[in-house]
Amino acid sequence: MNVYSRMWIKPFIGLLMLGWVPYIAAADRGLALFLAIRDADPARVEHLLQTGVDPNARDERGEPALIFALHEQKFEAAAILIAAKGIDLDAENAYGQTALMVAAFQGKEALVEKLLDANAEVNHTGWTALHYAASSGRLEVVRTLLDHSAYIDAQSPNRSTPLMMAARAKSREVCQFLIDEGADPRPRNDAGLTARDFAARAGDTGLAQWLDRNVANWNERYPPKP
Repeated sequence: MNVYSRMWIKPFIGLLMLGWVPYIAAADRGLALFLAIRDADPARVEHLLQTGVDPNARDERGEPALIFALHEQKFEAAAILIAAKGIDLDAENAYGQTALMVAAFQGKEALVEKLLDANAEVNHTGWTALHYAASSGRLEVVRTLLDHSAYIDAQSPNRSTPLMMAARAKSREVCQFLIDEGADPRPRNDAGLTARDFAARAGDTGLAQWLDRNVANWNERYPPKP
């Protein structure tokens, strides 16, 4: 939050401690929420929400409070926000990320479960939480997302699949799990790359060869139509 002047942050926090929250302008109360998150003060986060602060407030970069909490690794505050009345769980930041994507990338399975139980969208258009989990090798999160009907061969805007992301990360266990669950190893993205190519470019020759064998196995099971 370095864009905010230290000259007025301290007096502002003083007003909060005096219990003047209801009388502060909505924009400043939104700032109060970000300060409480940053300071790892879940009690203050909860109090602000209870007094009407918008859980969907955004910072100067357009980052929703929930995604801000995840990026700041303030996971207790994130859990409170997930349960907040009126929260938009599918709100995107400037990079098109949702809270579910960020939590999936971080491997925060408990928060992923909370988001899914609260009906966060698992099959986001374009990049998905499954892409994010696969790209960081988070096997348990990948498993959880598939258990909640994540589309295993989801295509990003450049047609990359979660299997490609797992191969790029050289995560053999995620690649194995995705293949076992029915992921198709054959697709190419807009750059003409397959999962095998991602593994080769990442320097994992063994994984690339294994994916090659799975392409052959897939073609045996599902021969191309003449």
